Amino acid sequence: MSHNHRINYSLDVLVDGSEQSGPPTLFLSVHKDHVIQANYALTGLGDLLCRAAADQRYKLQHVRAVFADHDLLSLPALLDVLYQAGREQVTVVSSFPRIESLIRTIHPYKQHPVVRICQVPSETDCWWNVYQDEFILVHATRRSNHVLYLYTLFQWKETIKSSFLVLPSAYLPHLHDLLQDLPLEDSTPLEICALIVICETNDVEVATWVPDHIPYYIVAPTSNNLLVRAQRLSQYFHNIHPNLFPLRLPEGNILSQQLTTGTSLIFSPRNNHTMVHRMEDIGRETIRPERQRWMEGLLSFEPIADENEIYLNDDDDDDDETEDTNTTLRLLVLGTGCAAPSPYRGASGYALLFPNDCTVVLEAGEGFVTQWHRYADGISFNTIRLIWISHAHLDHYGGLVHLLKCIHASKRNQDSPEHKRRKLSCPYVVAGKKILQYLEHMFDVPNDYYNGVEQSDIQQTGNIYESIAPIAFWEDVRVDHSCHQACAETQLPVSG
Repeated sequence: MSHNHRINYSLDVLVDGSEQSGPPTLFLSVHKDHVIQANYALTGLGDLLCRAAADQRYKLQHVRAVFADHDLLSLPALLDVLYQAGREQVTVVSSFPRIESLIRTIHPYKQHPVVRICQVPSETDCWWNVYQDEFILVHATRRSNHVLYLYTLFQWKETIKSSFLVLPSAYLPHLHDLLQDLPLEDSTPLEICALIVICETNDVEVATWVPDHIPYYIVAPTSNNLLVRAQRLSQYFHNIHPNLFPLRLPEGNILSQQLTTGTSLIFSPRNNHTMVHRMEDIGRETIRPERQRWMEGLLSFEPIADENEIYLNDDDDDDDETEDTNTTLRLLVLGTGCAAPSPYRGASGYALLFPNDCTVVLEAGEGFVTQWHRYADGISFNTIRLIWISHAHLDHYGGLVHLLKCIHASKRNQDSPEHKRRKLSCPYVVAGKKILQYLEHMFDVPNDYYNGVEQSDIQQTGNIYESIAPIAFWEDVRVDHSCHQACAETQLPVSG
């Protein structure tokens, strides 16, 4: 069989797990004759799944299965993409306890895709066959509170080393025992061709635990270089008006084995795996020759333009102006895009910054937290007292769960000035019934994260507004929006 007709596998890193983008998101892509045959989400679905594909949502149309522990933040987004593409079936393998009710809430009345659910058995120290098709075989095991996955690539007949393990760094001390306890195939233990280590920090000594004969690769937090063109636009505005457009990009040390956002790992049956960086590919506007596509993975296909994109003339700079940051009320625009946002525009998200450490969030689409870190100029998540969602479209609530988790983590910070000053209550979430049901499924103890209020409860909503911010007048207004009923809101601050 010629090289061009052989099945090829690549591991594509859409999200590296930085604090701005939530949990890492890795995809396994299967290629044959220059065409992607299938995709698999290997580490769950973090907040920025569709924003990682950004203007290229069609890249997700070949997803066959999702393998997750608890990270299913973008499951609604994935199901929406598959529905629009006419996909008939997808499999979700998870330890998530409320997966069936979650899917019924976010995917009601849809004839496709049919969602097959596989719950990883609770018994520990056993490997279970949880998924199999013509391209891959997947085993899972529960260890403590986590699920580990072992992926076997079927199409490599030249070697028995055809499996790779995705492992959180906390389990590195137990790696030797895991390797001794691998599942069997035809009475022969599976052998590892690569180890993918998910690290929460950059200071993990991976090499100490990994045997010399196993190639290993690290997915660890780095600078947030996701959405490359959007970041360039952010830098452009920041250079012109640093006060109006604050920009915070953390630094990170990148190791030679580190798989950063926009990197593909091309697997080789001889363990000569190749790392390919895609950052320039993500930003380019033209298509490469068709014959090269099998080497380019999930990340490199051309974008789809947005007719509302802003094109900047570098020679036409405005005068540098400053703004008084001590104004009574500020509106922070974090995104204005639609459900399929362009590379230059985030999904819907706005923040009203009141004095006295009070923030009201209006809409929280996918990527809200990333945009907050870029533009909020160090304002704590603790200041967010209310989150208002107009209707149940993903570009308005896709980033809500990640935002609530960040607020919760911020409130648990014993060293924060806000914590020392007072005990902060959970933020209110004013939204429709479907969104509140979705949140109930996503949290083990919802009351620890938010106080939910239905938009229809006008009296309670009014009391909330009056208690958290100096708002003299408020009104919720029903509006027509596509196929969904939605709410709009008018407010009059006390200051006028």
